[in-house]
Amino acid sequence: MAELMIPSCPRWGVFFKKLKRKLKSSVCNNDYKFTREVFAEMGNIDIEASIKLFKKNGGACDCEIIFNIDEGMDTDEAQEPKMVKTDYPRITIGMDNSTGERIYRVPVEVSLSPVLSGFFRDSIKWISAKEFGEANASMLLELFDISGVIHVMVGPHEIHVMKKSSSEWKDIEPQIIKALKKRFKD
Repeated sequence: MAELMIPSCPRWGVFFKKLKRKLKSSVCNNDYKFTREVFAEMGNIDIEASIKLFKKNGGACDCEIIFNIDEGMDTDEAQEPKMVKTDYPRITIGMDNSTGERIYRVPVEVSLSPVLSGFFRDSIKWISAKEFGEANASMLLELFDISGVIHVMVGPHEIHVMKKSSSEWKDIEPQIIKALKKRFKD
């Protein structure tokens, strides 16, 4: 189910920071062009319902979301994840503190789409070899075979993995790295 983007949403800080960054380098066109772009990048957002709420609460366009919806919010918490090298030099790992997911940057394209595509355990039937290539689709299915993995998002050079709150990264990450190593072997 797609997420409603409101200030109490765990990913609000990330959304707000990305929207602010886009507006720093461009002029607001009195529409939701940049909001829609950020939502598409983030994936799994109910775009129309979120925009409808923005309109109702004084966010009539991209810049008014910044000025009216979230005035005074501290967005420093929503920093880009710090990436660390693994013992496998072609994969780096980051932790997104706003969502609790791990981000794995990989050396080759996983998805042909420039935006993140998200999958939940019950939506794996939509993982297509045509869209992702046979080896990538196989790897995605293998990730969902790992107990504790509940959500996977893929972009051109990165894979985001979210776990159940009852699972520990120390238990599932070695299995994730094994699946990635298998796919991205030299």
